[in-house]
Amino acid sequence: MNWHIARQVISLDVPKIMGIWNVSPDSFSSFVECDAGLALASRLIREGADILDVGAESTRPGADPVSPAEEAARLASLSQARMMFTCPISLDSRHVETIEWALKCDLVDIVNDIGESEQISERREGKIYRLVGERHAGIVLMAWRDHNAGSFGFEACMRFIYDQLARRIEYALYCGVAQEAIVVDPGIGFGKGLENDLRLITEAPRALAPLGCPVLIAHSRKRCLARATGLTVPELDWPTAVTAALAMQNGAAIVRVHAPKETVVAKKLVAHSGRS
Repeated sequence: MNWHIARQVISLDVPKIMGIWNVSPDSFSSFVECDAGLALASRLIREGADILDVGAESTRPGADPVSPAEEAARLASLSQARMMFTCPISLDSRHVETIEWALKCDLVDIVNDIGESEQISERREGKIYRLVGERHAGIVLMAWRDHNAGSFGFEACMRFIYDQLARRIEYALYCGVAQEAIVVDPGIGFGKGLENDLRLITEAPRALAPLGCPVLIAHSRKRCLARATGLTVPELDWPTAVTAALAMQNGAAIVRVHAPKETVVAKKLVAHSGRS
């Protein structure tokens, strides 16, 4: 299976590692200053990241929201990164204005749309999807649910995710996005519940396969791992790598992580054990 993004095609026959490039002061790893941010990006690539996913706003529950103007200011290093790095760059954002700016300035190859509503609208998703289609960029469609939403069982959770992603795919295609440009993300940590989050890491890739799109698992340093292991956030990179291996073994095409070095080891073990 291939992922068609701006200017290139990524083969997903072997799972890819998406490195988390945070330029937010309110995140698990923050490097706001331009030089420090570029140094982090360089390290992610050296350690094995195939794709850089840059984000300028924390998505943790309770984090302060960031305006599109502030978000763009924090992303000032993108133009320099474009000249320094040859790997694909993905923008992790919920703001239409930031996504439009990054695409029209040719700063990113992929939009990792982290959404802000369960409902799909012409005002928001319609504009984003049309921009992605016009620029021939790749896009990650994520299932979103409010952090304060009530709990529900795993089967109901999986139906919710599948149905929402099916609607997003249908609308993206209607807006001109190519099927080959779409990757789906179950949205671990976005209102699904900690118990469900842990199961989604390993079960979502197979459950979402009938949608016909590659599946991205974004579970790095998430609270479900801390709860399961009793470890603090800074200690979660090896648990992230272990569960990344399980996700890849079960069909995940991409894993999004803070620490590529550990995940490269996990990926090698999956390759030697035989991916099912």
